Amino acid sequence: MMGRSHCVIGGLVGLGIGYIALGPMDPAGIVASSAIGAGAGLLPDLDEPGSTVSHFGGLGTICVSSIVRTLARGHRKGTHSLLGIGVFGLLFLFLSWLSPHSLACVAGLLAALVARVACSQLRLLHLMRYLVEIIFGSVIGWLALSVSPRTIIAIIVTGMISHCLGDDLTDGGTPWLWPANHRFSMHLFHTGSKTESVIFWVLVGILGWALFVVVGTHTTTLVHELAAQVR
Repeated sequence: MMGRSHCVIGGLVGLGIGYIALGPMDPAGIVASSAIGAGAGLLPDLDEPGSTVSHFGGLGTICVSSIVRTLARGHRKGTHSLLGIGVFGLLFLFLSWLSPHSLACVAGLLAALVARVACSQLRLLHLMRYLVEIIFGSVIGWLALSVSPRTIIAIIVTGMISHCLGDDLTDGGTPWLWPANHRFSMHLFHTGSKTESVIFWVLVGILGWALFVVVGTHTTTLVHELAAQVR
């Protein structure tokens, strides 16, 4: 259940960084930033073979998840630490060095992952889910071409940090200083509890309001930029 909450928190983080880095006159970039952050909020759970991110790419991501889980020594360990987040950041930095457009592809995949979470909540049919994932991922990938690699990496890293901070609120906590085993936890609620569900819907409302405030006044500009990308 925490997956959807991580998604929304990451979306808020991405929106904030996008707004600061790009300014209010780039609504397309801000929307892309929010989508990237939402997807990045799920990345630490790549250490769990049963998670949404691990099943996203079928057998390929399941195999990657198994490797990550082995390297991370289990769930909520290596990938939920400063060391693990740093490794991810260096990996994406290396990708951006190989090709400036590689991070736009990563952005598209993260956006498609977000679409899958949203479609699961809406209980859409599988065919409709795939169409939404492809369309949303493609659009965000195009829009991300106008966002600098450094900004995308900052959003991904911060989105992963937001995931760990969210886990800190639960009884499980996170081992920020892994491989040291000490876990930081505020023990406010259990994963999947009614408290988490209430928090999730409050965060959805905040994210929707924030997107409306930041992007709503520039809707025409956003539509024009989307049309330009399609052409």
